[in-house]
Amino acid sequence: IHMLHDYLGKDKFKEGLRLYLKRHVYSNSTTQDLWASLEDSSRKPVKKFMSTWTTANGFPLVEADIKGNNLKLSQRRFIANGSIVEAPVWPIPLNSNALKDDVLRSKKAELAFDTHNKFLLNKGHSGFYITKYSDSYYKDIASTINSFTERDKLGILSDALALNRANLLDINNLFNLIEPLSAETSAPVWDIITLVFGDVRRIMGREVKEQLKPFIRRLTLEQVKRLGFE
Repeated sequence: IHMLHDYLGKDKFKEGLRLYLKRHVYSNSTTQDLWASLEDSSRKPVKKFMSTWTTANGFPLVEADIKGNNLKLSQRRFIANGSIVEAPVWPIPLNSNALKDDVLRSKKAELAFDTHNKFLLNKGHSGFYITKYSDSYYKDIASTINSFTERDKLGILSDALALNRANLLDINNLFNLIEPLSAETSAPVWDIITLVFGDVRRIMGREVKEQLKPFIRRLTLEQVKRLGFE
């Protein structure tokens, strides 16, 4: 519902809810009645849009390959072990300020985007999907990650953690995203960071754990100064 709210826009979503309540006051209704009211108010294909999201198993992974101002997108079902399975085509709201197309409606698409904007898919992280960028683009994200909102930082890090756990993203890309966040004050963002370190400590051997300690000390020094050690 959060994703649908952002796809339609706050005003159209409210207008659709008012229409739905007006049409079905003192009567029974179905989910399809809600979709119909939202569709009439927004003039967007809500019933078709929500059909796959409410009937298909799982949720999608969107892969973005970025070269210059050219963007290649593809979608498939996200599987926690990284395997590839048959999946439907989801209509995926891209939620990006750098794209004219607002929904990915096919398995693959090639788009041009505005390179003057900081390109990010699923801004606000309302879309129910995971985003994977090309390896080189993670360096660009890391260089500007402190300029993103708290919700976008959470989305970037949680997606990257899920991808790493599925063996779809190198751990170095994850560390590159974390390294600039030493001055971060958001507790939810630090929750994700500690999950990353927990994964490494649980999986890696003693040698890697020892090599990780200086990195953790550098990253947390600012927080120790800010919060104290008591």
